[in-house]
Amino acid sequence: MKKILAKIGDIIEIPLNDNTFAYARVMNDASIQIYRYRSITSNNPFIGLRAFLFTAAIEQKWIQNGKLPITGYDPFDSDDETWPPPRRLFSGMIYYKGEMKEIPKGEEKKYERAIIYSLKSIVDRIEKELVDSV
Repeated sequence: MKKILAKIGDIIEIPLNDNTFAYARVMNDASIQIYRYRSITSNNPFIGLRAFLFTAAIEQKWIQNGKLPITGYDPFDSDDETWPPPRRLFSGMIYYKGEMKEIPKGEEKKYERAIIYSLKSIVDRIEKELVDSV
């Protein structure tokens, strides 16, 4: 099977447990932005809608093997927007735009912990936070 390589700005479809679909925009650093809404029909991405639930890193194999199909393209307005927010590493460092920096004292809780989500974990989080839409 040929690997599917997503480009920055591609939209992927994430099937949810209730037979609806969430969508996410591909970013740098194996990250995606989850759109705030779900769809009851497949291949119905929210292109142009700039309302997102959260940003997360996912296992790229789910895109590469076609389990999370690419269903559209939604370009970013600038290169800076293609990067996920800084993430806290276990070592007291933050990772941002390919670089690690020390977290200033007292600011540890300001940053979300760096996690690479499995498909099940990302679906669970989306379902917990998603707003219903059609």
